[in-house]
Amino acid sequence: MMRKFCLIFILLATVQMINAQEEIALPTEPSNGFAFSLGCKVTIKLVPTDSINFDYSVLSIESYQEPINLRKTEDLFDKEGPPNTLTLYFTYGYFGEKMTEKDMRIFLVIKNYTDNILQYSSDIQRMEDGEFEETSNAGIYSKAIATEIWPYMIHNIGLWGFKKRVLAQEVEEIKKGTKKIEE
Repeated sequence: MMRKFCLIFILLATVQMINAQEEIALPTEPSNGFAFSLGCKVTIKLVPTDSINFDYSVLSIESYQEPINLRKTEDLFDKEGPPNTLTLYFTYGYFGEKMTEKDMRIFLVIKNYTDNILQYSSDIQRMEDGEFEETSNAGIYSKAIATEIWPYMIHNIGLWGFKKRVLAQEVEEIKKGTKKIEE
């Protein structure tokens, strides 16, 4: 509970830093997590802290106000990206051929340029000055695009706790000593 409180406090402090884009020096020092405001494109670089876990550094952040068409998310990203990076868009999006208010959602679209299947934790801030609350996510496969969608307003999102996804079979092999975790 105390760890969660400390993390939320750090995320809230980080939101202020990330909102004041002209005040932050990029790339940032690696950290376990940052929070980002709605309407941005961000590139982060993962920095290993051990054989499974990562901190990350924010390499770039820019305003992105265009709604995203769910059917065309691959058009947002370069085919190849810098090693050990992810690029994300946190903005409005819609389904279908044309944007209607009924179809509008909040999207987090991430392209994983790493060689790892990743899992991470995410917290959302639904009220402008409200608290962050934990939300689920599906993780992201190597070299793939993942999309998270919410049907309600989200002002900020905190992303933290990136780590390699270890499959159940691998866990058993590691326990038996027949497999080692790759660095």
